[in-house]
Amino acid sequence: MLDEALSVLVGLWTGEPFSYSGQHYRIERAQFLPRPLQQPRVPIWVGGNWPNKPPFRRAASWDGVFPLFSADDNAQELAQLADMVRYVRQHRTRDEPMDVVCMGVTRDAESRESTELVAQRAELGATWWLECLTPYRYGLGYEDQWPADAMRERVLQGPPQLSTPHTRQESAART
Repeated sequence: MLDEALSVLVGLWTGEPFSYSGQHYRIERAQFLPRPLQQPRVPIWVGGNWPNKPPFRRAASWDGVFPLFSADDNAQELAQLADMVRYVRQHRTRDEPMDVVCMGVTRDAESRESTELVAQRAELGATWWLECLTPYRYGLGYEDQWPADAMRERVLQGPPQLSTPHTRQESAART
């Protein structure tokens, strides 16, 4: 169903009348307006829980992968990331670069610890870092009052800056 849904989404993003007849979906002359500004289309990142393989075979056919890991520590997560990247690349049939999205918590944008955490993932193929801003990072639950000022302050710091010129060039090209 997801494979068909992604095909439908890509067809709708053309902004032209679109029809589709598949096993799960049937669409007759639907038109999605306004069409996305990003062309040829919005990149599609497929997420999944590693080591569950089907989502990662699917991701190999699209623009990126957003893996979730059940690691107990940083070393275990890095090992899982390396395995996942290797697996997706083995199944990749396209020549275009693929985004690898990693998510986590860094203390701030300038500490050596934060920079190292992100750099370790970049060395294994990560191209995007998403800072997790849930209330849990502040010792709170979703029912608690969210520390909006602290969250805003962390967002304004931006991501940890990697020091290698290669990574900076790749980051600049993506912004």
